[in-house]
Amino acid sequence: MLHLIALPQHDPRLESAIKLISNEDDIVLLDHGADHASCTDALTPLASLISANVHILSSATQTTLGGALPLTYIDAAALLELTEKHAASVSWYPDV
Repeated sequence: MLHLIALPQHDPRLESAIKLISNEDDIVLLDHGADHASCTDALTPLASLISANVHILSSATQTTLGGALPLTYIDAAALLELTEKHAASVSWYPDV
C-alpha cells in the first residue's frame, strides 16, 4: 500500500497511520508531512515499528534520518510510479 502522509508533526492521527503501515508499504511525506524529515523525534515511532520505504517529495538526494530510516527524495514522476506500483493508497491529510 502507498501511504501519502501530509500530517504535521505531533498530529495524533500519525499514530493511526503507523498502525496501518506494513514492511512492504511505501510512505511519501509531502506538504506538512515533509517537516518530519527534519525532526527525527516525529519519525521515531515509525522507525521502531516498520521497515517500509520512506520517500519525501522534493529534490533527488538521499540521506538517513537518525540512522534508522533510509529517506529517498523523489520527484513527481517517481510519485506517479509509486501510485502505479501499489493497488491501493491512503492519504493522511490534516483537517482544513
